[in-house]
Amino acid sequence: MFSFLNPLLLFGLIAGAVPLIIHFLTKRETRKIFFGSIRFLKELEENKRSRINIDFLLLLLLRILIIVFFCAGLARPLTSFGFLGLGNKEAKSIIFLIDNSYSMGYRDTGNTLFLKAKKKAEEIIDGLSLNDEAGIIFFNEKPVRQSIGFTNNKQTLDNILQNTGLSFAKTGMQNALEAANEFFAQAKNSKKELYILSDFQKNGFSDIQSVKGIKVIPLVFRPGVPSNITVTGMEFPNYISSKNTTRINFHIKNTGEEKKLHAILYLEKNKIGETDITIKDDSEGTAVFFYSFPEKGRYKGFLEIEGSDNLKADNRYYFCVEAMKPLQVLLLAGNKENGEENFYIKQALSSTGDSPIILKDLSVEKSDYGVFQSFPVVILNNLPRIDRKLEEALLKFANAGGGILISLGGNISIKDYSGYSSLLPAKLQFKIGSEEETSKYYKIMSFDKSHPVFKIFTAESFASTHFYSFFGTETNLLDLNTRVLARFDDGYPFVIEKKTGLGKVLLFTSSLDSGWSDFPLRKNYLPLLHQAVYYLSQSQELKKRQVILEGEFFDKEPGIDLIKQPDDYIALNLSPEEADLSYVLKDEIDKRLESKNLDLKDINPVLAPKEEISGIFLLLVLILLVLENIISNKDIKIAGPE
Repeated sequence: MFSFLNPLLLFGLIAGAVPLIIHFLTKRETRKIFFGSIRFLKELEENKRSRINIDFLLLLLLRILIIVFFCAGLARPLTSFGFLGLGNKEAKSIIFLIDNSYSMGYRDTGNTLFLKAKKKAEEIIDGLSLNDEAGIIFFNEKPVRQSIGFTNNKQTLDNILQNTGLSFAKTGMQNALEAANEFFAQAKNSKKELYILSDFQKNGFSDIQSVKGIKVIPLVFRPGVPSNITVTGMEFPNYISSKNTTRINFHIKNTGEEKKLHAILYLEKNKIGETDITIKDDSEGTAVFFYSFPEKGRYKGFLEIEGSDNLKADNRYYFCVEAMKPLQVLLLAGNKENGEENFYIKQALSSTGDSPIILKDLSVEKSDYGVFQSFPVVILNNLPRIDRKLEEALLKFANAGGGILISLGGNISIKDYSGYSSLLPAKLQFKIGSEEETSKYYKIMSFDKSHPVFKIFTAESFASTHFYSFFGTETNLLDLNTRVLARFDDGYPFVIEKKTGLGKVLLFTSSLDSGWSDFPLRKNYLPLLHQAVYYLSQSQELKKRQVILEGEFFDKEPGIDLIKQPDDYIALNLSPEEADLSYVLKDEIDKRLESKNLDLKDINPVLAPKEEISGIFLLLVLILLVLENIISNKDIKIAGPE
């Protein structure tokens, strides 16, 4: 296929008819010459006439071709077919944006998508002319320019391709486009082309803007029917007590057909458990393990999924946990140190010798407020009043990182509690309901499922729990440090949280004994108190040891990493977003990038660099002129003088 830089000059091809017109207009008439004996002359005339006719036709053809090739050469023809290196290719500046996020490690028909992308880039580079220049940017969450500037050295570009591998980061298309735009500022050629080689996942394609004034050529690499198994996260108690059995859940997602998987749990490089799990197609499952940490300390390990999977990078999940001694909790009671109002709390938190919580109760009168600092959590259960000295001690305790749980009840005076706005998450307004009328009750209608206190519960967990009385509160919705975690069916809060300094305060607006509800008699009572105490103990900060490879950690490898002092580790894991193999439709890619999306099988013939071959046409003109001159002189010699 040909194209022309100066197509208007092709009108000059009409001049190719001029030699033909002249030939017919100047055709000479036959002259008669009489001889005595013409037998031998007739034989000579026939031979000569045939030679002259052939020469005239050759001259006519040559003169037509001279005009045609001359006009075609002036029109500057371009072609994608090489002509022994005689043509001049149209110089271009090309950038290859190559996606090396970890989803490109998906193995499809023997090779990974990343290797296929690099091979296609090599093929395009091999077709570049000496006047072309190119640069390479590998991109994931952060684009990295591999070449200092543009170069026409194919070996340099090939070395960059060979020496750059997959990353463990997620995709970030917009950052890559911005980097390419800055790179093009160094281009010396006016014609610019941008090749994007990627699987074009949805998670990295949002909010992108096209590169203006540059031809964008997206090359899409993706499996026909994607399927992937990935460990998306783990779940363990907020507080892990040594020598007590701990349940650890690992969440696994299957984006393909139903699979039976084998999960193995390693701790300190030793296998401590394994289990089989079947996950239906496009579903999630949980691998459950139980383990008793032998002693207090920090532990590191990982879960590994065995089985056939085309993207194995996300089949391992690392974690760091810390097993603690039993949690020390202080219970502040009223005048009666061992009153009935504390019975259910004691039973729930510390009823057995091997309980992960050790509960110590003190009466307010006998309590030394300085002892607060020895406990991570303090519980105030139905305390009649809080004097200024106690309030100051509690605020100091909370600001330093302590957790406070306040439950209300029949001993509470709204008047006495109204002055403690600095400590309480909400202002008490009035009492609602009556413990005497058990036929009328309230239920917990809604709660924050994402909050650590309520994350283990379902919508049905509190369906049969009846509350006969509670305090209505006024919450400042504009206070960013205060949030309602659970509400009754009339809309009033049941649990309110307030962050104070480094610590937290949880307010239960009803009683935690059996006077105002049947809550202590329900099976959700014990786990809710445990979750609240664990949350207030600050031990949930351990979850910060489980880090996704993004942001400041994007360039690290998954595994266990030592961060500051000895034995202070952090677990680094792949982003589950990148494991979601949801792709952008090709039409959407074209629309967003303002490009023409091409199938890979069409790349070589369509996108091969075009070569200008005007020099070849002009060389042919010169050759034809020489031939025309030789044949013309031969014709004269043959004809002889008249």
